[in-house]
Amino acid sequence: MVTVVPEHAEAQFMEKLQLFHRRQATPVDFHPRLYDKTIDLFQLFRVIVALGGFQQVTYNGKWTEACDKFDLPSMAADDLRSLYTTYLAGYEKEASQYDFDMSDASPKAKVYRETATALRQLDRPPNYARDQQYISQHQSMGVMALGTPAFFDLEIRTRLLLCLQSSLPNEVDWAFNMLVQLTGTSENFNLDTQPELLDRFLPFVEPFLARHMLEEHDGSGAAATMMEFFLDQPDQEQLERVLQVFHILRNYSFLEANLRPIVAHPRWPQVLVACVTRIDSASPLAELMRYALDILENISPHMIANSHLSPDPCLHALCSLLFSKDRTLILGGLRGLTRMAVNEVNERALLATMMHEDLVDRLFQLLLIDDEELAGAALEFIYQYTGLRGSRDWVALLLQSYPGNLVGLLVGYLSYKSPITRTRRAAESIHGIPTAQLAASAANPTFQIIPDLNNKNYEDLDEPFRCLGWLKETYSDGEDTDMIPFKDLYDTYEQRFRDSKPLNVQETFTVLSAVFKQSPEVESRFKADPMQTELVRIKLSPVQDKTRTPCKWTGCQSVVAPEELWDHIHAAHLPAQDGGGAVYTCGWQKCHRTGFSTVSDLERHWRVHVCTLYRTKYTRQAKSRMKFTPDRMLVDAAEVEGVPLTAALVLRNIAYKRVHNDLFLPYQDALAALAMQRPKLSKYIMTVLGEL
Repeated sequence: MVTVVPEHAEAQFMEKLQLFHRRQATPVDFHPRLYDKTIDLFQLFRVIVALGGFQQVTYNGKWTEACDKFDLPSMAADDLRSLYTTYLAGYEKEASQYDFDMSDASPKAKVYRETATALRQLDRPPNYARDQQYISQHQSMGVMALGTPAFFDLEIRTRLLLCLQSSLPNEVDWAFNMLVQLTGTSENFNLDTQPELLDRFLPFVEPFLARHMLEEHDGSGAAATMMEFFLDQPDQEQLERVLQVFHILRNYSFLEANLRPIVAHPRWPQVLVACVTRIDSASPLAELMRYALDILENISPHMIANSHLSPDPCLHALCSLLFSKDRTLILGGLRGLTRMAVNEVNERALLATMMHEDLVDRLFQLLLIDDEELAGAALEFIYQYTGLRGSRDWVALLLQSYPGNLVGLLVGYLSYKSPITRTRRAAESIHGIPTAQLAASAANPTFQIIPDLNNKNYEDLDEPFRCLGWLKETYSDGEDTDMIPFKDLYDTYEQRFRDSKPLNVQETFTVLSAVFKQSPEVESRFKADPMQTELVRIKLSPVQDKTRTPCKWTGCQSVVAPEELWDHIHAAHLPAQDGGGAVYTCGWQKCHRTGFSTVSDLERHWRVHVCTLYRTKYTRQAKSRMKFTPDRMLVDAAEVEGVPLTAALVLRNIAYKRVHNDLFLPYQDALAALAMQRPKLSKYIMTVLGEL
């Protein structure tokens, strides 16, 4: 078993640890901090060894228990494991291989003795028969059996490391072939269990890259070097080995647990950046460059831009890829920069780098290229950066630098590859985007027409059509004096559809404003206090007649039947007969119109207020109200993803800034129409309209 270091040996322990890292040429911080606490490496080593060692603590998930020993929150478990991996895991493995108890007859001690013997005999060939027995025992369990922790015991991991250091080609080949297979099929074989594996790979990579990348950039001799490269068999063999290393590292980078060790390594990020920036995509090393680009893209969420370096090497490399002529490099650069913005620590350095007009102009070029993947990647980049907390200045630069109105371009992208885009001549464009680029494929021409909202079928429709149909059925256009409290309207709507996810307050007001246009004063009051807002020029529709209705004469609280309303007004509010040149005044709601010489004149005027609400024996039969028949608008009810969805999210981020709302004004009607034509985008569009 692993020997527990006694407390009085702290000085000796620190001396050995320093010597170990000096041999490995790796930096070490003897007083690392975690969650504002200084971690004592000696005590950390004792705790982990007491819990069974790094392998057992990781396998049994005891890092949370280790956090308790240092008064760290449970969420610090991954960070503590990463710290131990960086500074102590390699030392523990070396100590466990040499400082075991020889008298211990346990199976684990036997493994340590065999391992220590193997380390002292580096040229001893591995036992291939026993390796094949391991594999044959698990073949019946399928490929995923290779991913079981039982298969990756200490002996197999040690054998891989020894073979990588061996001078025999067949042993090195076995190690690389095994690593390619394991990293491609297993989720349990990760760098946490073998942190020194990254160091073992470098001797296979650095000499080759140092020679060929320099030769490739060596002006006059470049062509000859490339020709010799094709004819030189040793170089071809070395290239295959380097490609194997990058293949393994790429497989590792697809697992979250392996990203931090790669990013924290002192050499590998520099090697990846050099491969991406210094290898020509048309050279024989292009495959190597693409492997490096994939790895760099995968680790970018964990990369920290160094604000003290101007520019940061990794950040500068990714930015330079945007100006490449190779489509793969441009996509890799966009995605890498987008993922770097996920890390809040990078916000200041990223925004400072992006405040350059040439980068912004390059984004506009990518947006206008007829390439869906490039346009989508550019939109994702803009979405991520417009969502940063300190992005106000960058958004202003973005909107000011575009030759036109960028909002119009984004509105055009809402109908990207959708059948709602009507076929036009190829030379025409919609909001600056060529029609041919926006048009959907002829292989998928299916669409539907906006449904008839004049019957009860609207109750089965998706929002906003359901709300639109309900409003059209329940309310109608009114006069300037007609007002309805928004609270009453929304309470009625919510009560009606409470079991089927009604729209929220803001979304309901947006739909209502599209049907019954409200004044700017009403919109301002709504933003201040929605539930105290009085809607204007809207009233209940005739189909909402009730058996009794309140009298709206000033100061009257009476409630009567509709057919008795004029009798009530004549009896309660007017004299029985005309007399003495009296002048009558209308007291209905806020009318107060005066100058009527007879009661009959006043009655005829009063009918104007009620003829659309009440059909009684006192009112003339009004003309039948025109049914609401919307224009024949194409509707795309398909799920939304890719370019249209990202464009909607970018519009929402820009609308949140509120200082650029004037740019949206020319496109309000287009946005309202798109909310109905693309129901799956309606919630995002309504949010944008609600912010204006």
